[in-house]
Amino acid sequence: MRYLTIRAENVCQAIAIHRSAYHNDHFTSRLNDQLLADYYIQLTQGEELSQELSFLALDGDTPIALVVCGKGINSRVKRFVRAHWLKLLPIILINRQFLWAKLKAVFTRFSKSTWKSSANIRLVSIAVHKDSQSNGIGSILLEELERRLRALGQTSYGLSVKKKNIGAIKFYSKHGFAFEYADKATEYYIKQLQ
Repeated sequence: MRYLTIRAENVCQAIAIHRSAYHNDHFTSRLNDQLLADYYIQLTQGEELSQELSFLALDGDTPIALVVCGKGINSRVKRFVRAHWLKLLPIILINRQFLWAKLKAVFTRFSKSTWKSSANIRLVSIAVHKDSQSNGIGSILLEELERRLRALGQTSYGLSVKKKNIGAIKFYSKHGFAFEYADKATEYYIKQLQ
């Protein structure tokens, strides 16, 4: 397997993997290709660590998976939302489940103390094309990501996963992630690197 940094010139390959791997209950699955391209570019460009830790995995010349990981991810998502809020608003209004989830998150943020993960590096996305799933690709991607993290002197990283995504929770637990926190819909995990 070989790896390519996600860049503007290959973001269409990331979009194809995203479309294959993510279900309709994921908000980004509702974005058109241009918005999704802008989303990936925003998350992966401009900050050196995010560029090093975000990549496509290829089997020969065929892209089969992607990883998006980095520092300051929440602020990058907020920048994307601010830049595209007029395009995102109709998507949220048409798909009301996302509106209710966002309103609950905002209410929770204001009504409770804000919890913050101790991991400053976040794995935002690990996606394997549906034709390549259940072949150990996810494990190989985590190994490559952790090799890169260690080479950059990082000692831990974290992630979040929807509580209803039992398969992902089992996968991360099997790979050494420890539970850190939960809210109503999401669980947060951290992994200390050896």
